[in-house]
Amino acid sequence: MVARVAVLSDALPEVRSLELNPVVVAERGAVALAARVTLAHADRADNTRRLQRT
Repeated sequence: MVARVAVLSDALPEVRSLELNPVVVAERGAVALAARVTLAHADRADNTRRLQRT
């Protein structure tokens, strides 16, 4: 789940905060039962390079 959040953060620079609560962890993995996302203007300096990657 941490790796997926990292990919989300990299792919969507508009995400300012992400709250996952509660998270249920079991032998087969983890699942977030609720999520809250705060968005803001993306102010990254590398936006042009990122657009060329896709």
